Amino acid sequence: MKRFARFLAAASAALCAGCISYHYEGESAAGPTDADELKIYTEVARVPRKYRVLGTATVSADYQQVSREQLIKKLRSEAAEHGANAILLVEQQVLPTDTAKVDIAGRRAIDNDMGSDSWRNIHTDVDGEYGNVRKTPGTTTLYSRTIRAEFLRFDE
Repeated sequence: MKRFARFLAAASAALCAGCISYHYEGESAAGPTDADELKIYTEVARVPRKYRVLGTATVSADYQQVSREQLIKKLRSEAAEHGANAILLVEQQVLPTDTAKVDIAGRRAIDNDMGSDSWRNIHTDVDGEYGNVRKTPGTTTLYSRTIRAEFLRFDE
């Protein structure tokens, strides 16, 4: 039974770690490119060559579950599939998305892994009523990390 519970917990964590929302509006260029070779720019002035914008992509995910690097990795793989040579990061935001009730231990209802000393639980404890001497239930704000980018194709 313990093995099954561990398997189920690992499978749930793997599924949740991949919860990245992706949306793309645009076109594709001829043939995919190598995601590792894509250059990422944060300012138009730094793009060294003439280019055309293939399209605009938006990625977002839960702030505590998915890092900025994971969102960039998703952008890289999708840009490569669309034949881009570079990515121009247009906007990066962390936005409040919802509130959640926290129990007396400061955990959200979805954080039921009591046997884990993961950083996620530590962050949840700190964000959710840390320092509340009475340990009364309350709410905490949930955040989403969002990046909007343009996929670029350099002129030949």
